[in-house]
Amino acid sequence: MAWGFAVNEVGDAPLLEGIAAESLRRIDDLHLSSSADALQGFCTFVLSVAWSLGFAELLQDQVFDRFRAALRRLGAELDIRSWQLAPSHDAPGNLGPRCGRVGSTAPSLLMRLPGMVTIYKPADWEVDGETTEPGEHLPLSSYVQSAFGRSEFPLVWDAERGYGFLHRLDIPSSGLVLCGVTMEGYYCLR
Repeated sequence: MAWGFAVNEVGDAPLLEGIAAESLRRIDDLHLSSSADALQGFCTFVLSVAWSLGFAELLQDQVFDRFRAALRRLGAELDIRSWQLAPSHDAPGNLGPRCGRVGSTAPSLLMRLPGMVTIYKPADWEVDGETTEPGEHLPLSSYVQSAFGRSEFPLVWDAERGYGFLHRLDIPSSGLVLCGVTMEGYYCLR
């Protein structure tokens, strides 16, 4: 509903502020014992309300901070659950060197931060996702998956979540792509 009011520029500030207040109440009442699907659905809800308020220029700093904290908390909980499913490893720690190189014909990890990376995508590589058809271009997910194991980083193997990519670049172009490698990092970037 908030999205509809924001997009159609209805500009009903009291209604959108009421939705923000209700969202904060739901954040306070959230139980992390809910199913993973319910937690991911709640993340989508929070992101949708945040986008709507931002689009309508009604997203106050304190509301933004509460939304961000809730998304990080939910993402961390989802990460813990995914790591518990694969007991043969530890939670990811040091992700290695922070710099790569730009201008090559192969992708590279330019920056590694906890839960997120910046990838250089060369031309002719495809930022793929759930609806990508197999084709003649190399999928960027295959590069990311070669760097991050399935058991430690299940998000980069999850087509439904776009392999953690936050955006796309056209196949003929090169540039930087943001990618969450943990749910906490993914929701922090979104």
